[in-house]
Amino acid sequence: HHEQRQPVVIDESLSRTVGERMRQLARKYGSRETEQQPLFIGHGARDLRLFDREDQREVQRSEQVEELVRAFEGQFGAGRFERPLGDNCKDTLTQLVVLGCSAEVLQELSPRLNKALEEEKAAGRKQRDEQRIEAARLIGTKEGYAQYLASCEDCAHSDEAKEAIRRLDEAVAGKEEEKKRTEDAASSRRAAEEEKERAEAVRWKQAEQEKEALAAQLRATEDAALEAEKTAGCKERDEQRIKAARLAGTVKGYVQYLASCEDCAHRDEAKEAIKELKLPPPSPVSGEGSWKWIAAVCVLVLVMVGFNFFWGKQSKEEAAVIPPPESAVILEAVPAPEPVPSHPPTYRDAETGMEFALVEGGSFQMGDTFGDGDPEEKPIHEVRVRDYYLGKYEVTQGEWESVMESNRSRFQKGPRYPVENVSWKDVQMFIDKLNRRSGKNYRLPTEAEWEYAARSGGKVEKWSGVSVKSELGDYAWYRKNSRGSTLEVGTKKPNGLGLYDMSGNVLEWCEDWYGEVYYKTSPRDNPQGPSSGEFRVIRGGSWGDNPLYLRAAFRNSDTRDLRTGVTGDFSTPGLRLGVLGFRLALSPD
Repeated sequence: HHEQRQPVVIDESLSRTVGERMRQLARKYGSRETEQQPLFIGHGARDLRLFDREDQREVQRSEQVEELVRAFEGQFGAGRFERPLGDNCKDTLTQLVVLGCSAEVLQELSPRLNKALEEEKAAGRKQRDEQRIEAARLIGTKEGYAQYLASCEDCAHSDEAKEAIRRLDEAVAGKEEEKKRTEDAASSRRAAEEEKERAEAVRWKQAEQEKEALAAQLRATEDAALEAEKTAGCKERDEQRIKAARLAGTVKGYVQYLASCEDCAHRDEAKEAIKELKLPPPSPVSGEGSWKWIAAVCVLVLVMVGFNFFWGKQSKEEAAVIPPPESAVILEAVPAPEPVPSHPPTYRDAETGMEFALVEGGSFQMGDTFGDGDPEEKPIHEVRVRDYYLGKYEVTQGEWESVMESNRSRFQKGPRYPVENVSWKDVQMFIDKLNRRSGKNYRLPTEAEWEYAARSGGKVEKWSGVSVKSELGDYAWYRKNSRGSTLEVGTKKPNGLGLYDMSGNVLEWCEDWYGEVYYKTSPRDNPQGPSSGEFRVIRGGSWGDNPLYLRAAFRNSDTRDLRTGVTGDFSTPGLRLGVLGFRLALSPD
C-alpha cells in the first residue's frame, strides 16, 4: 500500500504486531538494527507513526519483563531461590526492579519469594536441628546434649535434651554412689582381711610361744631325766668301785676309788681304810706261816688283775691317776676346741663378681610342714643335703651380659635387676660358657637344695626368712608391692643364711625334672629328682604372684602366664617369660 500510494488505515495494535514481526525477522537474519525508522502514512488520512523509538523501547522493556517473569517462574519451580549465582529468583527479581517492572508484578512475585525463602530457611534450620539432636543421641553424653542446646536454632528437641541431661545426671550420681558403696565395701573387706591377718599373726605368735614353752618344758624334762639317770648311774658306779676296793683290800684299791669316784659317798670309809692299811705289814715267817703269806699275795695279784680288767673299759676321764693318798686331786676336764669350718663362708667369682654364701649341709623335713599346701608337696619326708655354695642374689642382667654379651630380659631397667625371660636351656648355655671361662663347675641347685636354703638351712619357715604374713613385704617383692615389674636384687631383707629374694622378684629354675608324686619315692640323701620328665622345677614365686605361690614349699609347675592370664603347665625347658630367672649353685670341691 505504501508503494502504490494507496491510503491505508493501521491501528495501534496492528502497528505493534508489524513492528514486533519486523524485529523478529531482523534478529533471525542477523540484522543489527532492531529499531526501524518511523514510517508515516498520510495523503489525506490521519498521519500515523508506525515505529516510534520510545514505543520500541517500551515494547522491548515489556518483552524483557515477560522473559524475566517466565525465568522467575522456572527458577521458582526448580527451587532456585538464592542459588546458583545469576540464575535464581532473587537475582531475577532484582533485574525486574531495575527494568522498572510494574508494582503489581513485584507485589505478586516478591511475597512469594520471601515466603519461599523463609520456608527454605525453616527447612534448613529443621534439618540442622535434626542432625544436631541425632549427633547428641549418638554420643549419649551430657556434654553432647548440652552442646545441642547451645547451638540449636529452632530447638524443637530441647525438652528431650533437657530430660536426657537430667537422666544422665541421675545416672552419674547413681554411679558415684555405687562407686562409693563399692569402695566402702572394699575398704571394709581390706580392714577385715587386715584384722584377720593380725589375728592370725597373734595366733601364730601364741602358737609359737606355746610351742617354745612346750619345747622348753620338754627340754627341762629331758634334762631332769638325764640328770636323774646320771645321778643313778653315778651312785651305781660308786657302789661298784667301793666294792672293788673292799674286795682288793689294799691302799692302791682305795686310792683308785678316791681318784675315780663321782659322788664319793664312801670317801671317809676309803680314807680310814687307807690309814689302817698304811700300818707296817707283818714280817714274813718261815715254816708253817710262810705259805699263808704267799697265798695271800697270790690272791691279791688275782684281785688286782680282775680289777684292772673290769675298769679297763672306763673312759679316759675315769682312768686311774693316783695322787698321794692324803691329798687326792681331781683334774678338771679341758673343753675340746670348736671345729674349724672346712670351707670359707663366702665365695666371689672372679669373672662375673657373683657372690655366693656357704650352705652347710644337714637334715630337714621337706614338704608342706604348715599343712596348707598342694598334694604334690606331700608327704613330708626327711632329706639330707651336703655342703654347697648358693648365689646370694638372683643372677643379674649385668652378670648375664658379661658372659652372653646380650640381654633378652623383658624389664631392661639396669644391671642390678634380675635377668628374666630366659629358658632352662638358655641358662644351661650360660652355665656352660661361664664354666669354660672360669674353670669352675657352676650349676643350678637341686629342688632339695633350693628348699633347704630358702628355709634358712631347713628351719620351719613358711616363706624364705619369715612365717608371719604381715612381715612378708619386708622380705619379698610380690604382687602387693612390686608395681607390676621386677626390682633390683638385694633390696629386701635376707633370710637366715644371708640369701636375698628367695621368695618373690623372679621365679627360679632348678636342675630337677618335675615329678608330681616324686616325694613318695624320694631318697633321703641328696635327692636329684626324677630321671626324666616333661617339665623342669621352678621355685620361689615372682613379682606378679600372691603369697600362696611364694611359700618355700610350693612346687611351681601349675602356674599363671602373667602376659596372657592363662593358667597351666609352662615350665618346659624352652619356655621364656618375664617372671622366670635363676640363681647358681657351686659344690665346694
